[in-house]
Amino acid sequence: MKKLFMCVAFWGVAMCGFSQNYNAAQEELRKEVSDFLGRKGFNPENLDNGLVFKSEGLRYCVEIDEEEKNPMYVCLRLYFNYSEKYNKDFVTRNLNDYNGKYGVKVYCKESSFVLSAEMFVTKAYDFNYAFDTMLDHIKSAKDLIIE
Repeated sequence: MKKLFMCVAFWGVAMCGFSQNYNAAQEELRKEVSDFLGRKGFNPENLDNGLVFKSEGLRYCVEIDEEEKNPMYVCLRLYFNYSEKYNKDFVTRNLNDYNGKYGVKVYCKESSFVLSAEMFVTKAYDFNYAFDTMLDHIKSAKDLIIE
């Protein structure tokens, strides 16, 4: 019995160590955004730092920054890994000042590039209200860059 208790206690401590350090407002934000995405027909899944869902075969991430608590910082992101067709030079050539014109950040990382729409929110309603516009802008940026 003592071994079982120790195993359960160790597992609980380990899970807490790997979990995101969200406060109650951030957890509520994640839940409300997840509910909103579910109502829109997406099937969101929890991640350590937010949510992930698919739209038109692509995986989008809703990331909630654990450091920014009031207001909270939320990003809608789409990640692409570099390939033979898409590399850093290709993406950079096709940006056409997109970052400044349309409110979507496009930036290159070591092995991928990221399209990101970001905002500060005080409640889920703020994100939900802007979601369709943010998603459309990211899709437009993707089309501009890779097609």
